[in-house]
Amino acid sequence: MAQWWQPDWGYLGLDIGVSLALFTLLRFSQGWWEGVSSQQELADRDNVAFGISTSGSLLAMAMVISGILPRTAAAGYLEQGLSLASFGLGGLLLIRISLWVNDRFAIDRVEKKTQILAGNLAMALTDASAAIAAALVVRALLQQLTPAPNFMAFISYSLLYLASLALLTAISHGIQWLHNRRSYGPFQQAIGQDQRSVALNHSGIILASAMVMANAIPLTDGNVHQPLSLLWQWLSISLVGLVILVLWQRLLSTWVMLKINPDKEIALQDNGGIAALAAAQWIGVAWLLDAIMN
Repeated sequence: MAQWWQPDWGYLGLDIGVSLALFTLLRFSQGWWEGVSSQQELADRDNVAFGISTSGSLLAMAMVISGILPRTAAAGYLEQGLSLASFGLGGLLLIRISLWVNDRFAIDRVEKKTQILAGNLAMALTDASAAIAAALVVRALLQQLTPAPNFMAFISYSLLYLASLALLTAISHGIQWLHNRRSYGPFQQAIGQDQRSVALNHSGIILASAMVMANAIPLTDGNVHQPLSLLWQWLSISLVGLVILVLWQRLLSTWVMLKINPDKEIALQDNGGIAALAAAQWIGVAWLLDAIMN
């Protein structure tokens, strides 16, 4: 029993210490990023929406750190500490960039800061899911980096990261287009009006899509010296996986949602139970697809 886990307490303490510092920095940077006091929003105003948004970023940071730790396991104390701190700060920056892209190009007709400060939970859900979705991809990319990545590796995987943001943005617009096309009213107006079921369903689709895209990364040949070829491989695998995801989810929904029109329940009646079930279907199918792809 004592042999299954024999940690080096120095490394363990270092990992915990650096991760605590990164989580603390993330919490305060959430307020700095929005130009408000996180302490005031969380404790004085009891702003649940701000808490959900911050929680999404915290989970995203945890995913990024979990992708860093295996890479630094054989390093010395100083090297491990510097590696954790630098990659952690890089991960925090990538999370912020991802949220900026989501605000600027995906959910671009709603003022996120104003809505979250006003307690809009629907906006908070979309913000949290955007952070976690990006972190899923970043974590997969970090796990592919060698212990001493070269310049071409950074170029190639940065290209995959940017492409993933573009694809997630396109998927979000596809969801919005379908919502608008079915005469349910403007999607982003529903988010601005705090229709949480619409946001929950959207979040489930985005997270499932990010899972498929992250799972496609280790299936490429990993040749970082041919970034365009690597990008094409990842994009091809991702698109095939996304098509299977949609078809599988639709088939599952036909049986699980028997005698129920989930789109109308979510968009017109703000049915949170149906939205939660729909989101679970998307993520569940993506999880099963992960097992098949790998």
